[in-house]
Amino acid sequence: MTENNKLVSLLRKRPDSGGYVNVPNGVHDGVISSVTAKSEPNKFKENEPQDVFYIEVSISTLDAVVKLRKRVPYVESWSEKSGMYRLLDDLNCLPEPGESFDFCSLVDMPVTVLVTNNKVDDKIYSNIENMLPRTIKKASTLPPTKNAEAIEDGDLSFIFEDEED
Repeated sequence: MTENNKLVSLLRKRPDSGGYVNVPNGVHDGVISSVTAKSEPNKFKENEPQDVFYIEVSISTLDAVVKLRKRVPYVESWSEKSGMYRLLDDLNCLPEPGESFDFCSLVDMPVTVLVTNNKVDDKIYSNIENMLPRTIKKASTLPPTKNAEAIEDGDLSFIFEDEED
C-alpha cells in the first residue's frame, strides 16, 4: 500500500500498556481525524453548561497510529485570549467578525502538533499543547548546517567530498 508515493507498513504492534501509547515529547505531524462537541459543566458559571469541542489528531508513531484529543471550550464572545480563538487563528481558520465557522471543516487538515507528556496519578498522558497547519519547511527556516556558508557562496563541492570519521 502506498500513501503519497511512500511505502506504508500495514504491520502495527499492539502496545503493552493496556492500549494507551504515549507519543514522545516534541513536534509531530498528524491529521485532524475528527471533531466532536459536547456540553459540559461550566467552571465559571454554575447552572450554565458550556459547549466544548474535542479535536482528535491522528499521529503515526513507530508502534501505532495514536489519536490524541485537544479540548477546546467554545467561548461565545470570541475573546482573543480564549484558546478557541488562538487555535483557529494559529490554523489560519479564524472567521471574519460576523461570519460563522464550521468546526467539521477542520477534519482531514494536516497539522503539526507540539506534544508534552504529563504524569497524573502514576500514569503518563500525552497532550497536544499547540497545533499549527502543516507546512513544508523552506530552506531559509531550516537550522544552519556546517556547510551553510558554502551553500550561500554557491560552492557545492563539499557534496562530493568523503566524510571524515
